[in-house]
Amino acid sequence: MTTIGDLAQHFATRRQNTDIKSRMNTLSEELSSGKVRDVTRHLSGDTARIVSADNDLRRIVSFQMANTETAHHLAAVQTVLAEVETMRGDLSSSAMMITESSSPDDVESVSSSAKQTLNSLIQSLNTRFAGRSLFAGSATNVPALSDADTIISAVAGVAQMSSDPIAAIDAWFDDPAGFLAIGYMGDTGDFQTRRLGADRIISNPARADNDAIRATVKAVVTAAIASEIGLSPDDQIAMMTAASEQLFAASDGIARLQGEVGLAEQSVEDQSARLTAQKAAITLMQSSLTDADPFETATNLQQVQLQLETHYTLTARLAGLSFTGYMR
Repeated sequence: MTTIGDLAQHFATRRQNTDIKSRMNTLSEELSSGKVRDVTRHLSGDTARIVSADNDLRRIVSFQMANTETAHHLAAVQTVLAEVETMRGDLSSSAMMITESSSPDDVESVSSSAKQTLNSLIQSLNTRFAGRSLFAGSATNVPALSDADTIISAVAGVAQMSSDPIAAIDAWFDDPAGFLAIGYMGDTGDFQTRRLGADRIISNPARADNDAIRATVKAVVTAAIASEIGLSPDDQIAMMTAASEQLFAASDGIARLQGEVGLAEQSVEDQSARLTAQKAAITLMQSSLTDADPFETATNLQQVQLQLETHYTLTARLAGLSFTGYMR
């Protein structure tokens, strides 16, 4: 006959059995994973450092993603600047071949090449990366430069009306109502900035209104219209010579701009290294708070296993159960 006391003893035994098994499963899992299951209990309820570390890691990962995009953006800028420099160098070599003894056909040939160069130059400077214009500053939704025909038409117009076409072209490119209003379509305010970290910001100096790029565009346009604005052969040669000199001089400016972008790239690389180090340090700190000590866990597991065996022995003696039946 089963009494109420027997039932109470039975339920108490089952509850104790469940608790021991649960503890053993927890310790087995912790020994296998190396992590404590109940972090809050492990830290006695003091989880502020864990929460803070999680927030810090999310910020770091966010900055790392942004820095990767910035690095790719600057790499694309450098690619375009390399293209600009190549085009500048090639046209400079052609323009330098024009001398006082050159024929109008020679000038026409270089002018034709200059038009092609201008189209290619504008196409490169209007490159978009990740859907945003690279050389238009903060105005990332518009192309940096107008099309070649628009620029040539505007420059040829002022050159034809002047007794000094070269000076008129210089003035147009310097005049806010000239190149900046008709040729350049981007933003003219402060340089576009990018945040690399909580306390680190860089600016991108590469815009199509940069002095070096503007000088290059001006030289190419000068060469392109040399044979098209009704000048005498001598004046055509003089204009082509001026274009040649401008192209040669623009090289230093392009190199400086490439160097400035290179410094920005280095800043991104340095900051990325710092973020990686910070992430590693925080991850290590997190591990120190949530890692299960393997020796202590193994010792506790052995103790619980012994406790389970003892519990079985006592229960078996009371109920006459087999170990296999009990473990079920």
